[in-house]
Amino acid sequence: MVDDGSTDPETLRILGALEGPRTRVVHTPNRGLAAARNHGIRLTSAPYIVTLDADDMLEARYLERTAGRLDAEPALDFVTTAICAFGDAAYIWTPPVCDVGSALTRGGPHPATIFRRHVWQAVGGFDEVSRIPVEDLDFWITAMERGFRGEVLPEPLMRYRVRADSMHHDAVERGTHRRAMESLLRKHRAAIEQIGLETLIMKESFLLELREHQRSLERKRAELAAELRGLETEIAETARASVERKRSPVSLGDLRRLEPVSSVWGLDRGRPIDRHYIEAFLASRRSDIHGRVLEVKDPGYTEMFGGDAVTVMDVLDIDSTNQRATILADLSRANGIPSNRYDCFILVQTLHIIYDVKAALAHAYRILRPGGVLLCTVPAVSRVNYEDGGLESGDYWRFTEASVRRLFAEVFPAANVEVTVRGNVLACAAFLYGLADDELHSMELEHVDRWFPLLFCIRAVKPVG
Repeated sequence: MVDDGSTDPETLRILGALEGPRTRVVHTPNRGLAAARNHGIRLTSAPYIVTLDADDMLEARYLERTAGRLDAEPALDFVTTAICAFGDAAYIWTPPVCDVGSALTRGGPHPATIFRRHVWQAVGGFDEVSRIPVEDLDFWITAMERGFRGEVLPEPLMRYRVRADSMHHDAVERGTHRRAMESLLRKHRAAIEQIGLETLIMKESFLLELREHQRSLERKRAELAAELRGLETEIAETARASVERKRSPVSLGDLRRLEPVSSVWGLDRGRPIDRHYIEAFLASRRSDIHGRVLEVKDPGYTEMFGGDAVTVMDVLDIDSTNQRATILADLSRANGIPSNRYDCFILVQTLHIIYDVKAALAHAYRILRPGGVLLCTVPAVSRVNYEDGGLESGDYWRFTEASVRRLFAEVFPAANVEVTVRGNVLACAAFLYGLADDELHSMELEHVDRWFPLLFCIRAVKPVG
């Protein structure tokens, strides 16, 4: 991961948490996208390369499908795919056939196109000198000018975030994109002159298609406007009827739907709301995370909040395929873990997927050293966890404040247990719909309503004597 001179504190915090055995974060002065990509590529040695912008995502089968085509076809130099837009727009776009004329008139391979290393070497990398702000298109036109051959897979294997305030949108609004394209045409003038008439015909055909598409959108807009007027009339009539019944009208808007906005807790939109509370809790208890620390599944929070104060990091998991796990055990049957071993045990969002919660807590207490701290979070509200068995097994419990206090007081001295309630009815609803934390205001997130908790944060200390 290449950080091109970021100054945003939240970005730097996230980058700091990403360092790990299989992840390297490199910081460089701000020199633009082309220089950042080239720097990252120089630090790699693999024969196949994919560059991915920070706000885009690859589908799980992306590398299998694209690298598979390169493996199967030695004469193929790069492979691109259709893209699926998300965020402020939703559409699927398939790049045109890979040639210079199509790239100039309809667009070229997307930024996450996979290519062989020799393409980058022959082209001389992304152009850092011309500073043309359409680096990807310039790179692929240069590659195709030199005879490199590409292929388009029709599957939408790359997810492309669309934002109304994106750099591309801003460039189009200010005319920067038009000037960038003029610079691109001047740079590749020799190639364009060879196919000049063909390029003009292709561009004219594309413009006619765009014009017809615009007309169809305008027709659709008129239909939707008429439908909206009808709905507004219906809403007004319903509101009047509600007032007559002395009940205030409620507008559900985008939330009147039977499917969540995100089915993955909001991960595809930003930071999930429960993680906002969890990370704030762990940050406030940073001084507890020191010495020998145990965490479940991966040591992400140990690294993020423990830092140099941690001398030993252990990872507990029941999954034998987890390469980061140092201890394979079910916490409810963890007799193999020595007693009085850990200064801190970070146990977040885990107890609800263990059927025998009391046994798991007993082992958590046993493996802590005297004075050791258990930092635990449990959900009051959440979608069913599809990662651990889903409907049939692997997601058993949701908690209340009363159940949390009683469970922990049966294991730890009640005076050594602190329970913090986080959430309110809005936060719970937003979390169930899959919204990200930055889609709510800070005041909305931080308001606590104990009658509508989202999760509980528990700090429990094993007594010294």
